[in-house]
Amino acid sequence: MSHALVGGHHAIVSTPDGVLRIASPSDLDDVLGEVPFARALADEAVESARRAQPAWEALGLEGRIAHLRRFQAVLAAHEDDIAALIAREMGKPRREGRAEAKAMVAKIDIAVGEGLALVADRQVDRKLAWRYRPHGVVSVIGPFNFPLHLPHGHIVPALLAGNTVVFKPSEVTPHTGLLYARLVDEAGLPAGVVNVVPG
Repeated sequence: MSHALVGGHHAIVSTPDGVLRIASPSDLDDVLGEVPFARALADEAVESARRAQPAWEALGLEGRIAHLRRFQAVLAAHEDDIAALIAREMGKPRREGRAEAKAMVAKIDIAVGEGLALVADRQVDRKLAWRYRPHGVVSVIGPFNFPLHLPHGHIVPALLAGNTVVFKPSEVTPHTGLLYARLVDEAGLPAGVVNVVPG
């Protein structure tokens, strides 16, 4: 099983700095597995995101929106998988996992709609204009209680604005982060635009 998404490749950690052993809180005999992690992968992920950022920004807003719409379709197609894994790994009732999955799909609509209006270029007066530009690489650290919805709520606007992302899932819910990595890959986002590194 792959344990990180770095530069568009699923990286298997061969020399880990540690291993996360995850069992379902609702059934401690239900062991989801072990997720090895390596600090060196975080450095690789940041460098990968840095290299990918200029091309991602150069796609322009419409190009980035098209990629995010494909990602949205993949998320919608996998709502059941997302809900089931959240329920299993962090112990939420499945209905709450489903609500989290649906919120992830809706977040893309919100970011493309209302979010863009907040960062649109504005001419304040004849001499003053506001122009928003990407920061470059954005890191997102996920919490355990909303393991995908909350980080996704930061990842989507960052991507829309032309930034690239390194996402570190919670050490309590690394498998949901790995699922996110697989969905990013399935959606065909360009290599290095979203990197997922558990730890």
